[in-house]
Amino acid sequence: MGLVVASLGANDLIEGKPHMILGILWQVIKKGLLSKLDINVHPEMAMMLNENESIYNFMAQTPEHNLIRWVNFHLGRTDYPNRIGNFRNDISDAKAYLALLESVAPQFVPPGVFSEPDLNTRAIYVCEYAKQMGCGGLIAPEDIMSGNEKLNMAFTAYLFNKYPGLDPPDQQTQIRGQSELDMRRQQLAYEEAMLKEKIKKKKRRK
Repeated sequence: MGLVVASLGANDLIEGKPHMILGILWQVIKKGLLSKLDINVHPEMAMMLNENESIYNFMAQTPEHNLIRWVNFHLGRTDYPNRIGNFRNDISDAKAYLALLESVAPQFVPPGVFSEPDLNTRAIYVCEYAKQMGCGGLIAPEDIMSGNEKLNMAFTAYLFNKYPGLDPPDQQTQIRGQSELDMRRQQLAYEEAMLKEKIKKKKRRK
């Protein structure tokens, strides 16, 4: 699955060491929630590309990076002036969340609600709107205000999975993306063939 288990052994699980078990569980949850942040799964993510940006370079980014980019893409569709760079202090005032929810689910969230002056009220709004959207119970107001990175990342990934809020890519973007993917596959095939030939040559010398 690609999980990091270097410091985790069978005895750690048998003995029920909390920090070890919670660590591996978080990795499993994170893997599952972020697995769909992939342009092959959601071709509409091409909407987030800049005009001259390579789809391959976009795909080479981490899911966490593209999740933040997805949030900022939607913030740009609202009147909210700021952008986020992390799931800690950048979202702890709950304003970015409210702007994000306004963009992906305008049927539930009124425009400009992020202007609510009270922090605690804003955080409560996020949880209430999330519940109406079928995304409730994943995060509490105090988790938002304290900048709990893991819970905020998990909550945001869940929002993406249920409300990506992205339009299908136009024909030109699809053609460009397919062309880049085909070129990358050809490059990988060539590199694999060269590696096999190199191994054969080494065997002949022996």
